[in-house]
Amino acid sequence: MTQRTDANSDVRTITLTISGMSCDACVRHVTRVIQGLPGVRRVAVDLRERRATVECQSGAADGAALIAAVRNAGYDAHVDAPRAASVPAPTGGPAAGRGCGCCVVPPEGD
Repeated sequence: MTQRTDANSDVRTITLTISGMSCDACVRHVTRVIQGLPGVRRVAVDLRERRATVECQSGAADGAALIAAVRNAGYDAHVDAPRAASVPAPTGGPAAGRGCGCCVVPPEGD
């Protein structure tokens, strides 16, 4: 996770690496999920780079909340920090572990 706080405001930028996205519908799904979190101001999801850049209010959504939301939507997200392991696995949803639902994404390792 890359996190940067703008010295002139209460906005910080968090960058997540996301796997499991395979089409533009996946990008829209991840974008909607992240935008729905409190304090999120802007989201840019890049399918090719497998990254989401999120601008949010300081003290609002944090890396763990973003990761949990993305995982609950059926994708994997991670950070390069030890605390990423404490985020719970996906709990369900219509396409848990399978991407956006309009494209069938085989589980990794198959």
